[in-house]
Amino acid sequence: MNKKFNSFLFYLVALLFNIVMFFVSFILIFYAAMSIATWIYPEASQTISPFIAFGSMILGIAASAFIYFKVVKLFAKKVDMGKYFHPISIPQRIIKKP
Repeated sequence: MNKKFNSFLFYLVALLFNIVMFFVSFILIFYAAMSIATWIYPEASQTISPFIAFGSMILGIAASAFIYFKVVKLFAKKVDMGKYFHPISIPQRIIKKP
């Protein structure tokens, strides 16, 4: 396998990992928030559930991004990224200036 194919596989696995982590964190945060809301005020759980869902979605995105960056940082410490993966950005010497 060459560097470009390794990069493609890395991006694909990272994307799938990030999506799964978003759904897991969203479900956990939503469940915890709804449990707390129904425990504190059971009658209002129907009216505040859209707000809890929106807040859980925002917190789920933040949590999945945080977990994703931590996992990628840990992966970068263990694996020499330059040896196995093609760089994402274009080197500055290739970009022609007008």
